[in-house]
Amino acid sequence: KCDSRGQLVAAQRRSDLYLGIRASIAALEEQILEAGEGASMAVLEAESSGIDPDTLPVRIRELSSRIDNELEPKRTVLAERKGWQEKELALMDGSDRAAMFADQAQAMLAVIRADAERYVRVKLAGRILRDQIEQYRKQNQGPLVRRAGQYFAMLTLGSFNDLTTDFNEQDEPLLAGIRASGEKVYVTGMSTGTRDQLYLALRLASLEKYMESSEPMPFIVDDVLVHFDDERSLAALKTLSVLAEKTQVILFTHHSQAVAQARQLPGRVRVHMLGAAL
Repeated sequence: KCDSRGQLVAAQRRSDLYLGIRASIAALEEQILEAGEGASMAVLEAESSGIDPDTLPVRIRELSSRIDNELEPKRTVLAERKGWQEKELALMDGSDRAAMFADQAQAMLAVIRADAERYVRVKLAGRILRDQIEQYRKQNQGPLVRRAGQYFAMLTLGSFNDLTTDFNEQDEPLLAGIRASGEKVYVTGMSTGTRDQLYLALRLASLEKYMESSEPMPFIVDDVLVHFDDERSLAALKTLSVLAEKTQVILFTHHSQAVAQARQLPGRVRVHMLGAAL
């Protein structure tokens, strides 16, 4: 009951304030119930009765950090996976696009299968060819390489004991000298002088094999000793003198040291000074 207009206005204000507070309380209760995943207010009050309000800010920060660092990245990954699966599902909806992609996949599979079969045939043919080459090498090149290895050992004064053949990754044949330790030295790893001695050894072995079934032919070389030191030069001249017992050997040189060494060799050695004849 209000005795005056002023009291009525004050009562109206108190009523409005009361209704506003009740509405705020109802809204907060609704938010609490929503966050409580269906639990009643009584249950939520019982669960929160043992929690110290002062620890809530720290707990909230910890949970926020976990959401940002752990849960949010997982949510992003799941969202991306969901997007890809939706795209794949769209391609499987029975439309023409799905059929087109299926045809393209089958065509690509056919090309891959044909290429694989061709690769197997080529590799098998290469293997058979390599086996045939190896068999021919053993029957024909083997004796030649063995004899060239003997000449190579003499020309290098025992620095190398023998020669051998090998294959690189492209199945190309390689020639290598073998040291006393068993170490293989390929041509690319030899010095210029040693390569010249290898070349001379192969020439001598080839000529010797040729003369086994054919008439002897002259062996003519020009400045073959240019990269030889004195000791190996003398060894080469001695080797040529042995060959001279089977066929004529003609050596051109402009090194006086080689001429002096040749004059000391036993047997028939003739020196012709071409410059003096002019």
